[in-house]
Amino acid sequence: MDQLENAVTKASLKVYFEEVRERTVELCAPLQIEDYIPQPVNFVSPPKWHLGHTTWFYEEFILSTQVPGYERYSEDFAYVFNSYYNTVGKRVLRADRGNMTRPT
Repeated sequence: MDQLENAVTKASLKVYFEEVRERTVELCAPLQIEDYIPQPVNFVSPPKWHLGHTTWFYEEFILSTQVPGYERYSEDFAYVFNSYYNTVGKRVLRADRGNMTRPT
């Protein structure tokens, strides 16, 4: 891939991520802040975890690999928001995601 194609692909990926994030926030709009935390059953993660997970995924697998000198927002997020990527490191068990009150 030449540099121009690479730049277009990166720009498109950024726009796509922003559109997905905007739609996700729209889906959460009816929720009150307290609604982001509860985990009704152990096989469903709380809304705040999903928001954090998609952001962590973008940071972990795209920004940190494609942006020279990129610095992660928080190294702790790899543990908090990793879902099942064992090669990335340890993770919070799915059934315990609703027990975390931070980050908000």
